[in-house]
Amino acid sequence: MQQATRYQGAPIMSTEGKKKEVWIGLIGVVALRDGLLPVNCQGAYVNGLALVTGGEEYEKVAREQLEENGFQVLSIEDVEKFGERIKAFQVEKALLEMARVCESTGDFCLGTFFVWEGSNEKSSD
Repeated sequence: MQQATRYQGAPIMSTEGKKKEVWIGLIGVVALRDGLLPVNCQGAYVNGLALVTGGEEYEKVAREQLEENGFQVLSIEDVEKFGERIKAFQVEKALLEMARVCESTGDFCLGTFFVWEGSNEKSSD
């Protein structure tokens, strides 16, 4: 498990004048360089929060932010408005706080990384 992370954010309004909202998704990643995830893991899942106008923009922002910071995105699932998520499910306090940060700053925020074990050493194939 790795702690929450923040990446500097985006403007609150889109260039088309649409109000942005906090969206959430579950992102599967692998580290492209050492030190980002524990040595004994193959990858991780993490909840990502972004201030965007919709699902397509969410996926674009999530990919860009994670790739710029040394991760390869394997999957992005369960993308929805954060407000809809908290109506349907109970979420951790830390995630609620990250949503407030994301909304006020426009920062892309990541929750705790939940890793799956195995070797992440690159094969020579």
